[in-house]
Amino acid sequence: MTFWSRCPSSLKNICRGAGLLLLAGCAPAATEFEPAAPPPMDAVLLEQSLNLAARAISEDRSEDAVQILERVLVSFPEHAEARLLLAEAALAGGDVPGALNRFQALVEVDEVRIRALQGKGIALLLIGDGDTGARSLQDAVAEAPGLWRAWNALGAHHDGQQNWVAAEDAYDQALAVKQDSALVYNNRGFHFLLRRRMQPAIADFSRALELSPDFDAAERNLRIALAWAGRYDSAVAGAQDGDLPEVLNNAGYIATLRGDFIDAESLLLRSIEADYGFNRTARRNFDYMEGVKAERPTAPPAAVGLIEVE
Repeated sequence: MTFWSRCPSSLKNICRGAGLLLLAGCAPAATEFEPAAPPPMDAVLLEQSLNLAARAISEDRSEDAVQILERVLVSFPEHAEARLLLAEAALAGGDVPGALNRFQALVEVDEVRIRALQGKGIALLLIGDGDTGARSLQDAVAEAPGLWRAWNALGAHHDGQQNWVAAEDAYDQALAVKQDSALVYNNRGFHFLLRRRMQPAIADFSRALELSPDFDAAERNLRIALAWAGRYDSAVAGAQDGDLPEVLNNAGYIATLRGDFIDAESLLLRSIEADYGFNRTARRNFDYMEGVKAERPTAPPAAVGLIEVE
């Protein structure tokens, strides 16, 4: 459902932070050029490490996940789940080509094949190979319909193709599995926004913010949807001082596109007044509004209700 700049380092010492007490009669200490290897893992520590890595990925701590997984792979170099999680950590950290290579190497490993197809498909979409990525995702959900991330990615792909019916169905499939996903609600809301279906867009963005109050993209999208619905006061309500110039500018630009020139003029002037550092963008949009207004000297009345474009 940003998407994409940090790269985890594979060069960090996997023993960082480990305190080693060396006693007489033990093996000699490693030199500074040969870091001491961690002790072998047992099954309990392995499971704990994999759980910690998965949690780190879910909490956007991909570098922590990489360190944990590299330690696991010292003892279990061919462990399929650890290798899959390392690919997921690379994807979450923004190393999309690296993640793609790791997922590709796992699509023949039965234990993780379907999830590797999901990861491969998402990575391919991110590098712009939509058709191949979509095929990989379709193969994944054909065998495992519960892969909500694959459905979400398919929704985004179909939106890019303007295949609205398939996109909406894919988002619905994702939400049937993951009912508390703010990401999917935001993406489905953006789908409705693209189609100018403002009522469901507003509902989905609002739901995304209920689930994740700090979801900046969903808040921005909600304001845009409210402006497209002609609800300009709601679109700018509660904007923080640092965001206010941009919020006012966006609402004013949308009001221009809707032909609501009185509202557009007011919003754009407020944007200019709110921050002269933002003056150039808002001023350019104000000049554009004046030009459009000159071609249509009598502005049409504001639309009643919501704009629906099927």
